Amino acid sequence: MRKLVYIAFIVLFASCERTPIACLNLNPTNSSYKVGEEILFSSECASNYYHIAYDFGDGDKFTIDATEGHIQKKVFKFKGTYACRVTYYSKNKKKTSYEERVVEIID
Repeated sequence: MRKLVYIAFIVLFASCERTPIACLNLNPTNSSYKVGEEILFSSECASNYYHIAYDFGDGDKFTIDATEGHIQKKVFKFKGTYACRVTYYSKNKKKTSYEERVVEIID
């Protein structure tokens, strides 16, 4: 019986994952950006994540393994308004959180 309780405790503890804390900053911080201008999507303020999925709203989507403090560079090639979403995943990808930003690209 004691062994069963010990095993149950280990399984319960091992299955606990911390939920990522989403946070996203853009640099430079502007209300709009020019076509071809480099924008830094900074996850330096986020925590408890092991993977990041980027969706820049222009068809450019990818997921990477990342440590805390990740910075992703992005250059938009066409003017428009893009809904950008960055999703943070826990180690086993069971828990997520995300941040969204609308980016306006002008000539």
